[in-house]
Amino acid sequence: MCCHRFKESYTNQACKLNINQNIIQLTKEGLGIRSTARILNISTTTLLKRIVSIARSISKPIISKGKTYEVDNPLTTKVSLISITESIHSIF
Repeated sequence: MCCHRFKESYTNQACKLNINQNIIQLTKEGLGIRSTARILNISTTTLLKRIVSIARSISKPIISKGKTYEVDNPLTTKVSLISITESIHSIF
């Protein structure tokens, strides 16, 4: 006689169709990794792998020379206007 117990069916929460959208929304709301994983009933490892795959699927924006873009400065609460030519020179 076997004393082990097994579930008949496993439900993997990470395989739900809208899980990526939920991850994006909760991340935008400012929730941390553990909080998001707890709310979505998935492991933190799975959540981190999903975040990496979502980040890799985001395409880079097209940046045109000579235009001015509004950029949020993470060091201050001010929003500053930076000329794209200045930012290109600072990147390269």
